[in-house]
Amino acid sequence: MTHGLVTFVCMFEPPDVLDGLNDEQRRAAAHPGGPLLVLAGAGTGKTRTLVARAAWLCEQGMAPSRILLLTFTRRAADDMLSRAAAGARPAGGPITGGTFHAIAHRIIRQHAESSIRGTRRTCSTPAGPITGWPAPSAGHRGPGCARTSTPGA
Repeated sequence: MTHGLVTFVCMFEPPDVLDGLNDEQRRAAAHPGGPLLVLAGAGTGKTRTLVARAAWLCEQGMAPSRILLLTFTRRAADDMLSRAAAGARPAGGPITGGTFHAIAHRIIRQHAESSIRGTRRTCSTPAGPITGWPAPSAGHRGPGCARTSTPGA
């Protein structure tokens, strides 16, 4: 009776997150250091590389909430985030991302209350200064308006 070695091969193994990337893209996607800035021209695979990096980071145990994907246009951001959601398959929630402006706006809105607390607005008008009225939103001041700290606030 002979005992042979049996090998099982799974034909449906999930693809590696770095499959389809060239050497430079693969190096960027699997960069072991901290934050990474990817600069490249149009049509060079930046989105594919960033999505692969997000997936790779998730595979390495990084919480998706610690990943931020940024781009310039809404269309590119929507495309990037939909690819990231499909490719990274994060178990710990969605990956945050969007345009630089949208994310900056979100951060300002989240922290606006703490930054304007204890302040008063003063506006110079032809009829004289108007003081004490609240800011309509953080960072938006009309012509002749200034924000000053309120002593003791």
